[in-house]
Amino acid sequence: MADEQNQNISEINQTEQYLNNWKRAEADLANYRKGEAQRIQDLLKFGSESVVKEFVEVIDNFDIALKHAPPDTPGSWLEGLRQVGKQFLEVLKKNGVEKIEATGKVFDPVLHEVIETSPGEGESHVVLEELRAGYVMHDKVIRPARVKISQ
Repeated sequence: MADEQNQNISEINQTEQYLNNWKRAEADLANYRKGEAQRIQDLLKFGSESVVKEFVEVIDNFDIALKHAPPDTPGSWLEGLRQVGKQFLEVLKKNGVEKIEATGKVFDPVLHEVIETSPGEGESHVVLEELRAGYVMHDKVIRPARVKISQ
């Protein structure tokens, strides 16, 4: 009788162990699925980041070309190019990419990269000038703005 009770207790313990292992495996699978769903979502969200970074460089060069246009360039032609530049930025915005507003803002090391400081100009640690535009993609900084700040 005692052997039979010990065997029943042993079977109950083994059954509980199997049940606990099954619950743990089920929880692990649920966590894995959530993790994979998040990775897929991030891939869809940021998969084009490298292309966007290259596109941003082209926009920089486009802006430099506009700034250095010959003085005899017709105003209507320049305005047309500015509209094309604006359209570039609108396309980026539709895809979750936005320009970082820097000038006049308090320096933020996450958003800004200091290239130059100017002592005695305005409030301390305020961005005086944007030297190169910065961009965020879905709230992630993909390129910090290069700035001149007051000291």
